[in-house]
Amino acid sequence: MAEEGAEEASGETASAPRRTVYRSRITGRVVSQAERIAAARARIVADEIRGIETEPWIVELAKQSA
Repeated sequence: MAEEGAEEASGETASAPRRTVYRSRITGRVVSQAERIAAARARIVADEIRGIETEPWIVELAKQSA
């Protein structure tokens, strides 16, 4: 019972899915998933020009559709 009261007091429910919010490191504003994908694609191109290997998680992010 005490656990249920703690959930109600915090405003969270067990059935509500949690969403990750991504923020800009420079400005702190919220960044959309489409912006993250576009940045990952740009990073891959820049890394190819530099001749370095892009991290796998960035490549996977770039493969997603915006």
